Amino acid sequence: MLETIKGIVKNLFLPLRKNYETYPILPEQRVYEGQESGSVAGCVKNWYISTDTGCAFIPLDGLSDAYDLLIDADEELARETRYMLGFMMDKFMTIPFTEICVQTHATLTGLRGMMRMFKHTRNHVYLSFVKDTFDLYINEGMTANFANYNWFGRPEWTEPCAIIDSFMLACQLYQETAEQRYADYANYILYNGIYRSQRDNGGFGTDNCAGPVDDYVIPTNYEAYWCCTMRGGEGLFAVSQHSLLEREKDIVMLYPASGIYKVKDITMHIRTDYPKSGNVSITILENNSDKNATIEFLMFRTYVDVKFLHNFKQRKVVITKDKNVYHIDFKLPIYYKLAEGKHNKKDKKLFMRGPAIMGSLSPITVPRDLGDIVMEEFIPLYDTSFTKPRNRVEKEKIYILYDGQ
Repeated sequence: MLETIKGIVKNLFLPLRKNYETYPILPEQRVYEGQESGSVAGCVKNWYISTDTGCAFIPLDGLSDAYDLLIDADEELARETRYMLGFMMDKFMTIPFTEICVQTHATLTGLRGMMRMFKHTRNHVYLSFVKDTFDLYINEGMTANFANYNWFGRPEWTEPCAIIDSFMLACQLYQETAEQRYADYANYILYNGIYRSQRDNGGFGTDNCAGPVDDYVIPTNYEAYWCCTMRGGEGLFAVSQHSLLEREKDIVMLYPASGIYKVKDITMHIRTDYPKSGNVSITILENNSDKNATIEFLMFRTYVDVKFLHNFKQRKVVITKDKNVYHIDFKLPIYYKLAEGKHNKKDKKLFMRGPAIMGSLSPITVPRDLGDIVMEEFIPLYDTSFTKPRNRVEKEKIYILYDGQ
C-alpha cells in the first residue's frame, strides 16, 4: 500500500505544481451550472474545469495524509510533498470563494488538509485562514438545519460530503482552540445535518437547502451512492473518533456516543440514547491510569439561556485512579428553545430540543410559551421515526422554520 501511495504522489501530484500556478480563479473563467454528480464544463488555459468548482483542492486532504505516512518512510519524497502542499495551499488562499461559487465540499476538504499541515508546521497563517473560511461557510454556505449549500451563493441542494467535512472540521478546530462555538457546531451539524442525510439503507443522500427560500427539508436525491455514501462511512467513524477528546489533564465529552473507548489509559463502555433522552451510563472496564481523570461535558451554548447553564451543576465526573469495573450513571438535561440564528429567515424560528431541531409535517405556528407546545406534533431531524414508525426519508416535507406567536 505504501508503494502505491508513493507512486500516486510521484506520478500524479508532484508533476502538477506548475499547473496550479494557472488554476482559473476569475469569475469569467468559471461556469455556474452542474448536477449533483460533477462534470467537465470546458477548458481554460491548461485546465479542464469542473462544475464542482474548486475540486482541484480536495486532494489537500489526501496529499497531507500521504505526507504523514512519508515522513518516516521516505524523507526525500516527504520533503517534496511538503513543498507541493505549501504551493497548493498558497494558491488555495487566493481563491475568491463566494465570487466564483466554489463548491463547499471542495472548500471544507481543503481546509481539513490545511489543518493537518498546521499541526506539522504550526504556521498560524494556516490556522487563521481555516478559521476565517469556516466562518465564511457558516455565514454564506450553511442551511437552517446546519447542512450545506452545494456551492457558495447557490443554495440548490445539500451534499453529505460537505456536511461531514464541516463536522470533522468543527471537531478539529475545537480540539486545537478549545473555543466553545466549535463544539456547539459539531453537535448541531451531527444531529441535524449528518443524521438527517443518512437514508434507511445506510447510505447518504441530498436534500433541498432549507432557509433561503424553503421552510422545510425534503430529499432531492435518495442516495448519492457514487460519492456521499463513501464519505458517510468516514463521517460515522469520525463520530466515534471525536466523542471523547484529551485536553491537558482532562477528558472532554464533545457529545455522548455509545461505544467502547480508550483514553488516558482508561477503557470505558459508554451507553446512551442521547438526545432522545439525557441518560448516559459509563462502565469503567479497565483503569491503568495513575491519576484521577475528569470527564467534562460540553454544553451547547449557542442556543441556550445563561440561566440554564447555571442550573446544570453536574458538568464533570471524576474517574478514580486504579479503580476498575464500576459504573457512573447520570442524566444530561434536555432543554427546549425557540432559536434565532444566521441560518433562519428573519421572521421564522427554529424549535430546538437539546441540540436537535424539531420538525413538523405541517407549517404550524409555535407558541411563545414553550409549556403550550404539543410535542406529539414534532419529530427530530436526527431520527424522523422518533414519534411513529415510518421511512425517515419518505417524500414528505418536514417543516423546521416556524412563525412564532
